[in-house]
Amino acid sequence: MIVKRIIKNSYNAIAILIIVTLLFSSCKSERRIEENRIAMGTNVSITVFSQKDAKLLDDAFLLLSEIERKISSKDPNSYVSKINSCASISKVPVPDDVYSLIKRSVEIANQTDGLFNPAIGALVDLWGIATDNARVPEQYEIDAVLPLLSCSDIVFDDSLKTVYLKKKGMKLDLGAIGKGYAVDKLREYFLSNGVEKAIINLGGNVYVLGWKNKIEREKWRVGIVDPLAQSNMLTEVDIMNKAVSTSGGYERYFESDGIRYHHILSSATGYPTDSDALSATVISPDGALADALSTAAFSGGSEKAKELSEKFSVYIIIYTKSNQILRFGEL
Repeated sequence: MIVKRIIKNSYNAIAILIIVTLLFSSCKSERRIEENRIAMGTNVSITVFSQKDAKLLDDAFLLLSEIERKISSKDPNSYVSKINSCASISKVPVPDDVYSLIKRSVEIANQTDGLFNPAIGALVDLWGIATDNARVPEQYEIDAVLPLLSCSDIVFDDSLKTVYLKKKGMKLDLGAIGKGYAVDKLREYFLSNGVEKAIINLGGNVYVLGWKNKIEREKWRVGIVDPLAQSNMLTEVDIMNKAVSTSGGYERYFESDGIRYHHILSSATGYPTDSDALSATVISPDGALADALSTAAFSGGSEKAKELSEKFSVYIIIYTKSNQILRFGEL
């Protein structure tokens, strides 16, 4: 078996899934502060328009580091890793914010019929996509892992704020909601510091805060990149106070015997999801929801996108394998 590992650089690929057109026609009194750093395993670009000093952005990146330390399954000391290591053994007490995120993730999983699934960690580890150990598992290995992917085996105690995984080998993975959640936390942070205008781009999870031009009531124009030709723009939308999240199988993948295996896995089959979608973009005021639903919409394709759009009141753009751009919902 010949395995060709292809993991695109997060700066060059993921961060340009969504491009915000920064045609600054701001008032002269506005001060623009911008910072680009690596955080949460991806390139992060934050731009704020405020009279605050640069420490505002330093503290924003510290906030991202704190979030990563709490929820990253790759950090052995995170709360998520502690929950995973105690699967079938004991309940794990976690802070209110982590508890709420995990519980909400399970709620979204149930509402999407598992198209988004925070209990998919054991399957993610088995495939190892985006690591040096990427491989196509044997069928018996997949069959052994499938029973470990049910959210019904995640037990919550609201009074003690504990999380317990019933089965040995179960693992949480919040990778499909974590960046959107972080975007929401940054938005809250900026608003609490009096920032009314900002652009947050967290590895392709974008949030635009406020008007681009308040006097002229001009919104931000966000361009969504063609997954087959990333120098081309697929379409554009004009938004404000909303998050945009795009998922696609072209972000991280590897090839084995001429077959491409992408990183978005199905907890029903144990293999990469297979729908008519090349990419799925979700637009919502809620960054965590947009992040989770972009995975669900990509996995379910156009067949599920309309249902998800209506159920969650979000705007969804599906780019299909037949080169169609399908839109569901209202901005």
